[in-house]
Amino acid sequence: MSALQYGLTPKMKPLSPRRSTLVAALDVGTSKIVCLIGRLKPRQSDDMLRHRSHGVGVLGFGHTLARGVKAGGIIDLAQGESSIRQCADLAERMAKMQLDSVIVSISAGRPSSELISASVDVAGASINERDIARVLTAGSRHSVRDGRVVLHSLPLGYVVDQASAVRTDNPAT
Repeated sequence: MSALQYGLTPKMKPLSPRRSTLVAALDVGTSKIVCLIGRLKPRQSDDMLRHRSHGVGVLGFGHTLARGVKAGGIIDLAQGESSIRQCADLAERMAKMQLDSVIVSISAGRPSSELISASVDVAGASINERDIARVLTAGSRHSVRDGRVVLHSLPLGYVVDQASAVRTDNPAT
């Protein structure tokens, strides 16, 4: 069963700190559409920021007017498709390559946020990462509605055995 069937967005696979890869991003806005193609290159360990193992080299860039788009949503499918194809084509020509996939950013759908409480039973004597993943998934399922998916989930706190002052950070870092 896929993540989308649970109302969750699929996650990208982590990139090995020693591998290089191509990435493409498409931003569909109300006034313009932008496509960027880049190569993620591993950084030297002495040049690395925390949790940032790669640098980005821009290979191609395209931008066009957002025809067929209003308030971040597509209102004319033919014009919207034409604008997106034109933008991606410009970036592909500059990069001298053809895209297989892109990461898309679009503001349509009226994103919203809500506070949700979820609980799971823990079988062992201690809580582990799997238990935390289970409770986060359970919380995300509360938000599932037709036509909606969970884009981001941020735990605000945990309660264990009715004790609410549970620390979620690691004091050693």
